[in-house]
Amino acid sequence: MDGISFKDVIQFTTQGGVAIIVFIIWYFTFASAKKQTDDFLKQSLAQSKEAFDKLTTLNTLLLKYLTDEQEYKLQLTGILDRLSMKMETPAQCPILIGGKKIRLEVSE
Repeated sequence: MDGISFKDVIQFTTQGGVAIIVFIIWYFTFASAKKQTDDFLKQSLAQSKEAFDKLTTLNTLLLKYLTDEQEYKLQLTGILDRLSMKMETPAQCPILIGGKKIRLEVSE
């Protein structure tokens, strides 16, 4: 029992060693493929998180723009309403002091 002889290795290989060798090759191939898949999933997750963060920031910015635009339109509507009331009352409009009414039209 001082060692394994070459004859023992050949006998071991013929009795099941090939299956063990194939299993070892399969195991290392599987481990390598699993590592590649894990790395790909980590990279995909990082890219997805980055894209989500960018879209969240963009959505926040767009919502702010829409809110600002709504406030601007409300202010503009108020100004136009006051201007319309002043133009309908000839005493307040210097152009219409003579009692004439003008008609404003918007054309393209």
